[in-house]
Amino acid sequence: MEKDKLFKSLSMLAILASVLAIFACISLYKGWDAINNAASNSITVSGENKVMVSPDVATISFVIDETKSTSKEAQALVSAKMDKVKKALVDFKVSDKDVKTVSYSVYPKYNYVYCVATTYVPCSSKEKLEGYIVSQSIAIKVRDLDNVGKVLEALTQAGINNISGPEFTVDNMDKVRTDARGKAIEDAKAKAKVLADQLDVDLEDLISFSDSNPREYMYMTKESAAPMVSDVSNGGVFIPQGQSEITVNVTLTYRIK
Repeated sequence: MEKDKLFKSLSMLAILASVLAIFACISLYKGWDAINNAASNSITVSGENKVMVSPDVATISFVIDETKSTSKEAQALVSAKMDKVKKALVDFKVSDKDVKTVSYSVYPKYNYVYCVATTYVPCSSKEKLEGYIVSQSIAIKVRDLDNVGKVLEALTQAGINNISGPEFTVDNMDKVRTDARGKAIEDAKAKAKVLADQLDVDLEDLISFSDSNPREYMYMTKESAAPMVSDVSNGGVFIPQGQSEITVNVTLTYRIK
């Protein structure tokens, strides 16, 4: 008798578990069905914007190196040459805030006596201190691009012979990229409205957004493609500047009904 009751109880539990499993499967199916419907009831559009920007700043880098028997003497020579450079930059409206010291180093200069004439291994015990080398690396921004060539000549006249640049850039490139993205989004929104009208559906919420890293290309304008030539009348040289093309792509996905 007890065995019959136990068997009936286990049977009821098995039936209840089966019913619960069926309900769980139905709920899971409905959940996946809802997800699939949400994914299928949507449209995805892309937008693009290309903008050509001209540089508004040029960066010129140079290094001042001096070697003397003492570090103090070498530093004095570097400072004197740097003062001469600053005075020259005033004539071209280069602000102090646009003159940046990238690095400054002081290190000894040794004359090594080699142990054997046929090898390049120095005898550390026979090294001789000859003096000190002071090196200052500077980067300046020239905002009046018409003065770039003149600044280069002024640097050489100030005794600077280790010059690199100019590098033409847009000072606030982040703003350019932000504006380009905004126009790409407007392009995508307009395409979404046209597509919704063609499909005879209504746009609801924006459910996803993505954008690509802006691509940047450098182009030479017709004028800047000419070779660099001396411009004696203006006291400088012609420096090609070119333009940069910024391309931004975005993707928008809307829920539709």
